[in-house]
Amino acid sequence: VEGDAVCLAVEVREAHCNARGFAHGGLISALADNAMGLSAVRLARMRDGQSQASAVTVTLTVDFV
Repeated sequence: VEGDAVCLAVEVREAHCNARGFAHGGLISALADNAMGLSAVRLARMRDGQSQASAVTVTLTVDFV
C-alpha cells in the first residue's frame, strides 16, 4: 500500500507465459484489474471514511497488439 494506491507484484514463471515467452496478456489484465479495484476502494475509504466501500468490475476491455 502506497498512499492512496495499492501496488501488486507477480513473479512471472514459464507457466504464466505465452508461446513467445512473454507474460500472457490475460495475466497482465487480471493483475491490472485487481490493482485498479483495490486502489479505487482504498481511495473511496480514505476520501469518504467508509469502511464498507467495495467495487466490482462490470466491464473490462483490453486490446492486444
